[in-house]
Amino acid sequence: MKNRYWLFRRHGVFYLQDAHTRQRESLKTSNRREAARIRDARNQAAERPGLGIAMAKAYLTAHDPQITAIQIDQGIIRTATNRGLRPTAIPDITARARTVFRLVDEVV
Repeated sequence: MKNRYWLFRRHGVFYLQDAHTRQRESLKTSNRREAARIRDARNQAAERPGLGIAMAKAYLTAHDPQITAIQIDQGIIRTATNRGLRPTAIPDITARARTVFRLVDEVV
């Protein structure tokens, strides 16, 4: 597959150009290696969109291990609110859900 993003340098700063839309975007870096990594990541994300989401989750989890616990809490609160459960029951339901996910995935 052809690369969608092209890298070029102007006045010491690297830019990306989208081959489809011809839009140019400054990468705000003068480091060739860093610019190439950004270009490669963009090309990979354009080629396989699902992989980009998985990589983003991996980066977020590595940066903040509590991100999965926050996602579980938000999902439980949203579901409980949509089902009309009383607000006082939500902390108990959230605690039980964390236990279940800890046992199943060993994530939290």
